[in-house]
Amino acid sequence: MRTLRRRPSKLHEGRGALPRVRALPLGVVALLLAGCLGGEPDPRAGLVPYPRLGDVAVYEVRGAILDLARWENGIPLPGPSQLRLTLSASPDALDGARAVHPAFKLTTELGVGGGFVLHSERYVSPRHQAVVQAYYPLSQDQSVVAFDERGFPWLWGASALIGEELREGARVPFALPDNLGRGQTMVFEWVVRGEEDGLLRVELEGEGANATLWMAPASPWPVRATMRLGNELAPHARVQSAEPVEMEARLVSLARGGDPVPPRDRGATFAPDVSVVRTAWDGEKPPDGDAAALRYPLSEAVAEAKLLDKPLQDWLDAADAPILYRGTFQEEPAEVEGALSAHWLLQWVDRSNSYYEVQIARLYAPPLPIAAPVGLPGVPRVESSGPAKPPADSNHGWFDPTLAPDTLVPLSEGIRIVRDVFGATEVQVFLRSFTDPPGYSYFLDGGFEEGGVGRYTVVYHPSTGFLEQSTGPVRPRLA
Repeated sequence: MRTLRRRPSKLHEGRGALPRVRALPLGVVALLLAGCLGGEPDPRAGLVPYPRLGDVAVYEVRGAILDLARWENGIPLPGPSQLRLTLSASPDALDGARAVHPAFKLTTELGVGGGFVLHSERYVSPRHQAVVQAYYPLSQDQSVVAFDERGFPWLWGASALIGEELREGARVPFALPDNLGRGQTMVFEWVVRGEEDGLLRVELEGEGANATLWMAPASPWPVRATMRLGNELAPHARVQSAEPVEMEARLVSLARGGDPVPPRDRGATFAPDVSVVRTAWDGEKPPDGDAAALRYPLSEAVAEAKLLDKPLQDWLDAADAPILYRGTFQEEPAEVEGALSAHWLLQWVDRSNSYYEVQIARLYAPPLPIAAPVGLPGVPRVESSGPAKPPADSNHGWFDPTLAPDTLVPLSEGIRIVRDVFGATEVQVFLRSFTDPPGYSYFLDGGFEEGGVGRYTVVYHPSTGFLEQSTGPVRPRLA
């Protein structure tokens, strides 16, 4: 496994230049204390209590909405905006290894036109101290089966302070866990610098993030938070605009709920999925398994494209360390009744960022009851061949094969798992290579025909066996 190299971050320069928090009126502080304590004094004055189900906190946010718990960061706000966060009960949540956890839900809403619109729903597991799922309605057809947030702390990382006693000089460590299986756990610390205008100033120490919280006594909700993120956190978190990206949030109102959320289990871990089978990788292509899960195996499509297509052979001979970048598979009915046409769109990329693609297909005859229950394969044919355009996202493309794992989860395993968990009957496969972290991910898409029912997409990481993302109206089978 590759270890992430730690290096000094320029984002930590100028920490002292953060603007000072304005002193809150005594009435506001008294209101916060009354709402947080509920009239019951805490014997430990510095203890950060658990939030309560039904808590509603409204913040004014400037800059961009940032969080260590978000894969999507750095989209700038048009101006000062209100962000409303609500804690509520939720059903059990499904994590990336398909384990079921008790959870509560954090709903975030953005103030728009005098009202609030849903921004995200995050399912927070006390076992993970963090989010195990999130819901992004801005992506149109996504459902509550959604992004695995890889165990990140939520609420700007302030959730790591819950249950801790804050006093000047205290240090509260927390980690962005290595749920990608690449030995890249990153450790941070909240450091209590002291009192400032009646609030405790707590600063984040660690690579790639610069944040400060101002905490009121006996409240889990920061009165003010500033955060600055850069892409040093990738692949744990990414900034999707010019970096560094900054955010400032100020608490406008806080209404307290009833019962506190379940206490965290610090001993819990994001367990590996023992049901996933890995196979050795040859360093050139991801293992695709056998034809039991995929009628036209990827390895056969690649071999036949290289054999049949002379322009591809010429491009590969001249290319600098070419690798398979993308493979897209789909079956469709053929003109002959009962027959199927299986297609692979294959793209290669080399170190110089040159791309070449070939579309190849096989015709499968109507199945015979005894001899060939899936139909006999016909002769493969190249349908198109030529140079391809590079992807828009610079994180897609060529990677150094020596940095990828020695064993991967076969594509056929990924398809089997998606079928078992989501009840899939048809799966369209998108193979895509990434430069950070280096390696492949499988995008498995169901209900892909025009007017199809139950469309969903699953991002499946072949080096870990984890479901990283899933969207659409299909619900997981938790039994």
